[in-house]
Amino acid sequence: MLYSVAGIRPLPYTAGVADNAKISRGHTVLNHAPAYEGLLTIIGGKLTTHRALAEDATDEALKVLGRPRRRCTTRTRPLPGADTPDWYAFRADFARSATPFTPAQSARLLDIYGVRARRVLELVVADPALAEVVDERTGAVAAEVVMAFREERAVTLADVLLRRTLVGLGPDMAVATAVTCADVAVRHLGWDTGRADAEVAAYRAELRRFRPRGLDLVPATGTSERRTS
Repeated sequence: MLYSVAGIRPLPYTAGVADNAKISRGHTVLNHAPAYEGLLTIIGGKLTTHRALAEDATDEALKVLGRPRRRCTTRTRPLPGADTPDWYAFRADFARSATPFTPAQSARLLDIYGVRARRVLELVVADPALAEVVDERTGAVAAEVVMAFREERAVTLADVLLRRTLVGLGPDMAVATAVTCADVAVRHLGWDTGRADAEVAAYRAELRRFRPRGLDLVPATGTSERRTS
């Protein structure tokens, strides 16, 4: 299956430059005062420089508010999945101790979550039912769905599939997996079948923007076929 993503990258205006390749890929924080007091706009930048961009935006906001600049605490702080003094030792220990998971599942959890893979394991140990595989291609488990909503601020099923577990970025875009994950939410997160069906439908609708070729987005499974136990 094939699908594509396209977007627009805003670049800061540079006078006298006709070749876009020569425009800076850096970012700028524009203060719109005095025309619009208190309005700041971030122009340019990219995902890989998001931390520095956020620092510059925060500094500018403090200046507008008349508050002193504060010491940045994120410059040297590890991301949540990297908070370990020895990644290789952690990885080896997790692979040995994560007995509910296959080696392939353990490797994927470490690649997706880093040290937070331990939290997925803790959820499974506390409730073995959460070891249920929800996506056969990747080996993703039900505990990841629960963790995404409870601890990773996921709001929609699309958040879980596309922006947390990442199973929706695979060749089949997790079309069938969406129903299974909605079932997990019914059984473990208190969703009713109405919300489950609506979330599956919304996920399928979101996939249409990727214009998949040859991917049959069949209607969601009806509530009469949904597992409830």
